[in-house]
Amino acid sequence: MNVHDSERMAGLLEAAGYVPATGDEADVVVLNTCAVRENADNRLYGNLGHLRPAKDARPGMQIAVGGCLAQKDRAEIVRRAPWVALRLARYAQARAWGRQRPPPTRLARRQRPRRR
Repeated sequence: MNVHDSERMAGLLEAAGYVPATGDEADVVVLNTCAVRENADNRLYGNLGHLRPAKDARPGMQIAVGGCLAQKDRAEIVRRAPWVALRLARYAQARAWGRQRPPPTRLARRQRPRRR
């Protein structure tokens, strides 16, 4: 589910200069959710709980949740995971990613210029 949306987000992030992160070095993490899948909410909160120690260790790290579960459970995400910086409803995602430079939350690391 949401494969097309995830690929689209990844393409927009790459176009903005982001590159995939390896290990725990991500500056930005985006979780793209789907409310239709069984146990989607449990998986989301499990993943967010797993990310919390990394967020606590790296205060500059940004976490975003997008997709239809983010739209459906926005208030619950705010209540259970206040460290999440951005919650995007499915249709707001298209506007946010397509209209301007992506907001400061991605599953990627900003590419830095190489020194010569």
